[in-house]
Amino acid sequence: MTYQEAMTAGESSLHDGDNDKAFECFTTAHALGHDVRGHHLAAHVAMIRASWRGRHPGQFIIQAALWAAAYLFDRPQTKFPEA
Repeated sequence: MTYQEAMTAGESSLHDGDNDKAFECFTTAHALGHDVRGHHLAAHVAMIRASWRGRHPGQFIIQAALWAAAYLFDRPQTKFPEA
């Protein structure tokens, strides 16, 4: 599975109302896209959306804090994103 496939599967799950499955897909995308700053941040934003829609306040707060830390401290892009 690629980063984009995981993000697409997560968006599809969000659309279907399966927030927990969406969060799982976005977690996979996070792991696959961690080396590309834009992908890393987008995966955290997606996990924030899934946790908000799934009414998981603890996970929402954790992901918001992790997004902020990644935004402030992540290195710039370290490899080229997949085409």
